[in-house]
Amino acid sequence: MEREGFGSYIKRSILQMGMTGKLIAINTGVFLLINILSLIGRFFIVGNMEFILLKFFYVPPVINSYLVASPDGTSTILLGGLLQQPWTVFTYMFSHSDILHFLMNMIVLYFSGRLFGHFLGHRKMLLTYIFGGIAGYLLQLLCFSTIPYFQTVQLGPTIGASGAIMAVFVAVAFNQPRYSVRLFGMFPVTLILLAGIYMLIDFSLAGSGGRTAHIVHLGGAVFGGLSVIRVASSKNFMNRFERWLWAIRWPSLWSRKKEKFAYEKSAAAKMKDDDYNFNKKKHQERIDAILDKISKKGYDGLTKEEKQILFDESKRK
Repeated sequence: MEREGFGSYIKRSILQMGMTGKLIAINTGVFLLINILSLIGRFFIVGNMEFILLKFFYVPPVINSYLVASPDGTSTILLGGLLQQPWTVFTYMFSHSDILHFLMNMIVLYFSGRLFGHFLGHRKMLLTYIFGGIAGYLLQLLCFSTIPYFQTVQLGPTIGASGAIMAVFVAVAFNQPRYSVRLFGMFPVTLILLAGIYMLIDFSLAGSGGRTAHIVHLGGAVFGGLSVIRVASSKNFMNRFERWLWAIRWPSLWSRKKEKFAYEKSAAAKMKDDDYNFNKKKHQERIDAILDKISKKGYDGLTKEEKQILFDESKRK
């Protein structure tokens, strides 16, 4: 049997994780790029490398321009604010400079993303991640522009996927509040309780003035909770936006998915309603059993057949 190459293994692992794997891959690529550029800047003594990265990856804390101290502390450098760097509202939620910050975020994204993809779908997860990250930043911008206390706090550029990941995590927690996971592999705790603890910590530290953007976390969490209100209804604002977004005639990138959907719809129509509903119920029970097994034994505890079932399910959604 031919041995699987490292590149093929990474590609297969990303595909098996669906949208979760793709988001982790993007975050990893940006993390490596930022740190490689920083390392080059240190090796070749490029003094302004940090500020170049600030401009292209980190979102500024204000709408207009702001001042930051130069590395030697003797002068200030004027950097463009949000109006001059609008793309950073998007890039900041895929960027990390600290290895611990990156690893913690990716661990939370891995577990919450897998649950979100199963219960709510991978396409909705992408929208929740992006708009949750934007909502988190906008709440921080609003607080630091209108609340007197925050106007006295020295705030640097914002970076990290925490707000976007909080949106994903809180959304699935509000949608499946009684779903239980094992904390540290030992202590069973419901998703809603875990989400409540995270939100309480961020709320209590929101005015601490530290480097962590707790308000961004809260903004993402609030968006995630609101996004799953009446999630099965056509009036849900995320469902409305999703319908509008995918109604646009995109290039052939989406043609295969449309053809697949049309085929599945035709096949379902040929089956009797009772048979279709019965098969759908049995399939859902099988998926739930696999997810429960993951929570107890981890992904490596699954059989090859169970891993393939999860992979097929992620592609279907």
